[in-house]
Amino acid sequence: MIRLQGEHRGLEFIFSNKGQRESQVIERMLGEIALSGDKWLIAVNRVEPRGGNFIGDVKVEADRDFKNLDINAHVDELAFTPTVQNLMTQGGEVGSVSLDGEVRIKSGFLDKAKGLLRVQNMKVEGVEFSKTKTQFEGQQGNLSLSTQVQKISFSEKSPTAGLMKQVIPPKYWDDGDFEAQDVSGKFVLQDRKTFSWKGFHAKFDKNGQIGADGSWDQDGVLKGSVQVREGTQNRKWILEGNRDEPRLVIDKRNSRR
Repeated sequence: MIRLQGEHRGLEFIFSNKGQRESQVIERMLGEIALSGDKWLIAVNRVEPRGGNFIGDVKVEADRDFKNLDINAHVDELAFTPTVQNLMTQGGEVGSVSLDGEVRIKSGFLDKAKGLLRVQNMKVEGVEFSKTKTQFEGQQGNLSLSTQVQKISFSEKSPTAGLMKQVIPPKYWDDGDFEAQDVSGKFVLQDRKTFSWKGFHAKFDKNGQIGADGSWDQDGVLKGSVQVREGTQNRKWILEGNRDEPRLVIDKRNSRR
């Protein structure tokens, strides 16, 4: 067995979003690497990101060509530099992130994944998420994320406000903001082509509930539905269009007062 211990300085990761780029520099990374037969064993136990934070460890087992990998991560706290957060959230920010998970890659593709991701708070394009917890599980290119969010706040200036105002009456918007509590549901990515959300529901005000199911295909075509209940009043909309231009059409057959 060949075993080496040491550190790496100046590693740089490039993040890109809508044609813009920002870098996250790793000032210092400490760990150990060993070659046992045809298997690489890598352990990273200290990372010092510039302008950010990392507390945890990552272990990797890989073949000589790094086509097949087993990754095990235990991260108590992860934070990127504010410029990267701003880029990836379109002017927002991401609070403390923690992760416990295992991922297996075979021939360069996802074979298996399982773990728990927590985000204390996050703001993306005018939408604020408080205390998000996601259990993820994947197999052979498919990935499901069972998600719970304590509270989501929508600003009237956010890109999603136009759709939300179609289904949520003005009386529930407080100074231009709408708040939903106890949000839960599942996201599913299939064959790296189609994306869906299933069984999503949330509460608002005292007697309000909102539910949503839907998907988009590899061409970005949307289909799904949104349902809102206020006491004994039920309304339903059909989701149409595409990712760039979504539309909601009232379903008069399944709406009642």
